[in-house]
Amino acid sequence: MKKPCRAALSLALSMALVATPPSVTAEDIDLFVGSNPASAATRPNVLIIIDNSANWSSASQHWPDGLKQGESELRSLRNVVGELNDSINVGLMMFTPGSGSNKDGGYVRFGINQMTPTNKAALQELIGDSTCVDGANSFNGTPNCLRTNFDTATEKVGTAKTDYSATLFEAFKYFGGYTSPANAQNDVAGSPISASQFGALRYAGDPDAKSDRFAFNPTSQRAIYNPPISSINSCAKNYIIFIGNGFPTQDSPASLLSGVGGNTSQIPMQQYSTASQTVLTNIGSVCGNGNNPGARVTDCNANIPQSLKDANPADSYLCLSPTVSATCPGVNNRAFTVQSSKLVITVTPTSTVAVPTSSDARFADEWTKFLYTTDVSSALGQQNVATYTIDVFKDAPDARQTSLLQSMAKTGGGRYFQATNEGAILNALREILVEIQAVNSVFASASLP
Repeated sequence: MKKPCRAALSLALSMALVATPPSVTAEDIDLFVGSNPASAATRPNVLIIIDNSANWSSASQHWPDGLKQGESELRSLRNVVGELNDSINVGLMMFTPGSGSNKDGGYVRFGINQMTPTNKAALQELIGDSTCVDGANSFNGTPNCLRTNFDTATEKVGTAKTDYSATLFEAFKYFGGYTSPANAQNDVAGSPISASQFGALRYAGDPDAKSDRFAFNPTSQRAIYNPPISSINSCAKNYIIFIGNGFPTQDSPASLLSGVGGNTSQIPMQQYSTASQTVLTNIGSVCGNGNNPGARVTDCNANIPQSLKDANPADSYLCLSPTVSATCPGVNNRAFTVQSSKLVITVTPTSTVAVPTSSDARFADEWTKFLYTTDVSSALGQQNVATYTIDVFKDAPDARQTSLLQSMAKTGGGRYFQATNEGAILNALREILVEIQAVNSVFASASLP
């Protein structure tokens, strides 16, 4: 029975919760991420999964400031990594498309590593900033400059190749792929060992050429993982932060989950209603030049400054109500009011909790429940994985996505966050990491107030 480690942690966690303040805000991050580093045995392992599907650059979200939400996610992640210290281990997983018999799913872009100054700088280097120059990462050799290349074919996965369930299964494999929930308490390894069942064998990808080679056994040709959990850190807690950008158009079969002893019964989830409206807004004034009214409005529409559009993202722009104005001198010039038009969708919770329809059924929340109730590692104690989710959108939320991510967090032992701007993404990441560190704070008690 793998009990001793968890039994000790239960007592320690009880003491920590007594000492931990009832409410922790983003401003309190230094209490937990800037203080006494935990030992290797107890440093939490955090795997951040970013949905790098085409949805992360969707124009329909009307993301502000000339950015797309994927850029804001990467900027936020880079910023929050800069706030961490070596009391936590962090890694990055992204989606990968399979080809031929190779499955769609996820790949490890940056293995879970202690956030030492060197490793922290390497992860920030991989993400990059607006001045990033393409090249190999100084730590693991994978391509740098995620942010500046986020909308390219090399970094963006088509929505038809996006599979949340397969990616969560890949996370199970990366953490160790040890056993099923039924055997999580009695230390019986899962069987058989294969890429599509138990063990630390890679499931998805070809493998992806952008995979972190250090995440694998060095002699396995990137086929067998080098899990982040071992006897050295068997008392560490494990987490996924899943950043979602759009409802997945496909899903792995139920047999993938049942093949590792998971429950494939669809979990009832909160239902939402959807409403939409077209919002018209006057956003500024632009000159139009021409010898007649038609020519002037055509000239104006063709010359609406990109800076004005970036500051007011919308689906379309029109020049209206021409007037003679001193701001547009000349007999053929007119000043036009520029009106933006955009579709804005809202989702509202209903009183209904139900299983999704067959067309909308996805197993991602069943997978997070599996991860939270199983044992991913053969090391001492039961190593499960809790999942937090961040639902990123602005003007085009999807009721199915909101229901799914909310259920993933609820069944996965974490929390659900919505983020409709870059500041909200950053604050969600901070709050999650503070909460993770608060649970672990007994091992850094001097950081507690």
